[in-house]
Amino acid sequence: MKNRRLAPDWSAKLMTAVSNPQWLLEGNIAQNVLFNLLQLAEGKSNPELNALAEIDQPVPVCYLDESSSEYFDLSEAPDGITAVIPLKGTMLKYGTYYHYGTTEIAQMILEAAGSDKVVAIVIDADSGGGQVSSIAPIHYAIKYAQSLGKPVVASADISASANIYAIAACDAIIANNNISSSFGSIGVMVSFFDMNPYYEKLGMKYHEIYPDESSEKNQIWQKAKNDDYEAIKKDFLSPLAIKFQDDMKVFRAGKLNLDRPDILKGIMLSADEAMAEGLIDIVGDQKTALNHALELVQVNKFLSNR
Repeated sequence: MKNRRLAPDWSAKLMTAVSNPQWLLEGNIAQNVLFNLLQLAEGKSNPELNALAEIDQPVPVCYLDESSSEYFDLSEAPDGITAVIPLKGTMLKYGTYYHYGTTEIAQMILEAAGSDKVVAIVIDADSGGGQVSSIAPIHYAIKYAQSLGKPVVASADISASANIYAIAACDAIIANNNISSSFGSIGVMVSFFDMNPYYEKLGMKYHEIYPDESSEKNQIWQKAKNDDYEAIKKDFLSPLAIKFQDDMKVFRAGKLNLDRPDILKGIMLSADEAMAEGLIDIVGDQKTALNHALELVQVNKFLSNR
C-alpha cells in the first residue's frame, strides 16, 4: 500500500487558497468552511504539523471485484476490478495534513485508469463544493479515463457547487440514497470582510497606492468595499457563472431540463427531483453505481466490436 507524500509548503498553499476569492460553495456552509480552513492554515489546531512533508497515511483507494472483495493495492487485486475513489469534504486543489487535494485525487484516478486490472472507476462524492481551481484536475482525470474506454460513474450523497461541476463530467451520476442526497447549487457567490474599520479603531490606517499605469488594478474590489457591487458582478462573478452554466449544459446535454431556469441559478434539489429534472441519472446506492459502471463496460465492449 502506498503512503502519502505531503508537499512541504502545504500550509502556505492552504493560506493562499483561503485568501483566493474564487470558490464555489453551497451557501449554508461557506462561512464556516473558510473559517475552519483559515484555522488550519495558521496551524492553530496543531502547529507542529506545519513542518511535516511526509505522512504515514495510505492512499484511500478501494478496488472491488465482482464478488465485492476489497483491495487497497493493485498488486494484490485480480483483473476486472472497479476502483472506488473518494471526493469528499471541501474541495481544495492541493492537499493538507488533514485533507486530500484534488491534484492527489486526480492522480488516484489517473493511476487507476492506467492499470490493466481496472475496468471502471466510481467516484464516491459527498461535498458542498470548494475552490474553483480544484475542479480542472478532476475533469482532466475523468476525461483521461474515458479516453481509454473506461467508464467513470459518480456515486453521490450531497453534491453541490464545485462538486457537481466536477462530477458532471462522469458518464453517469447516481444518488446513493433518497433521504439525504441532494444536488445543485449551480451558481457563484463571493463574500469578504473589510477589515479596515477594525484596524482603524486600533489606531492603524491602511494605505493602498497604485501608479497611473495601474489605474484599473483591483478596481472591482475597491468598488465593492464602497458597496458598489456592479463591477464585481459583471467582471468577476457573471463570467464564472455563465461558464458553470454552459458546462453543465454540455455535460448533461439531452438530459437536463432547460425549461426550468432555477436549476442553473443555484437551487438545491432532492435526489428524486434531481433525477426527474435530468441533473442526475439514477437514485440507488453505491452498489447501484458499481453495477452501472460494469454495465457501461459491457456497452463499451459491444460498441468497440461493431
